[in-house]
Amino acid sequence: MTAGASVAFVLNLGAVLPIIALFVSAFLGAYVFGLNPRGPANRSVLLVMIAFAFWDLGEVVQRSLAPGTSSDVLFFWARVTWVAIAFVPATLYQLALTYPTKADWIRRPWALAAIYVPALAWASLISMTGLVINGMSSNAFGPSARVAPTYAYFAPVFFVWMFTSVMLFVRSWWQVRKTPSRWVFGVVLLGLIAGTVPAAVTELLWPILSSNDTRVGLGSLYTLTWSIFIAYAVVRYR
Repeated sequence: MTAGASVAFVLNLGAVLPIIALFVSAFLGAYVFGLNPRGPANRSVLLVMIAFAFWDLGEVVQRSLAPGTSSDVLFFWARVTWVAIAFVPATLYQLALTYPTKADWIRRPWALAAIYVPALAWASLISMTGLVINGMSSNAFGPSARVAPTYAYFAPVFFVWMFTSVMLFVRSWWQVRKTPSRWVFGVVLLGLIAGTVPAAVTELLWPILSSNDTRVGLGSLYTLTWSIFIAYAVVRYR
């Protein structure tokens, strides 16, 4: 972001959903953490919600910046958004391995590094290179990052990483009780899938599946869905 760049904000309807999702994630993260601040799972939920909140914050700022704002300013916030997205799978892996109690694997000294090094690698690609995103475009909701020509090589890898983190959490949640309620399990599973599969299509794979050079822009709808169902699963069967 260049020094001295003029920044002004305007009311934009495209920012309403990210604002709602931001406050929901922040509230649920604080609430679950407050139930047991020393609990590993509660701390992990807080990290997940922080990643969601930064994702939503990036969307809010991009969509609220006045027309004519410097592309450098917009791209800075686009990168904030994408870096936050990169940390979502890592935080979900940590949650899955600490819920309901710490798994033996995550107790090892190198475990957290193994979880977060890929996130740091993605963050570096996003913030320091033009291999993932390389400029600004727009969708129906406002400004959005333009994907690079090499994006198609990275997106499937990220999809696998993201999807497996969600499924690992589902597996951990299924094992919380000896006789889990099929109805409740189905509700949580449906909620998580409803946030994951459409997200893969409209946010991750859309630039590959269509002729568009950016996401559809519904990411905050999915963070809102994930936040609610993840918090419910942890609180309901903590």
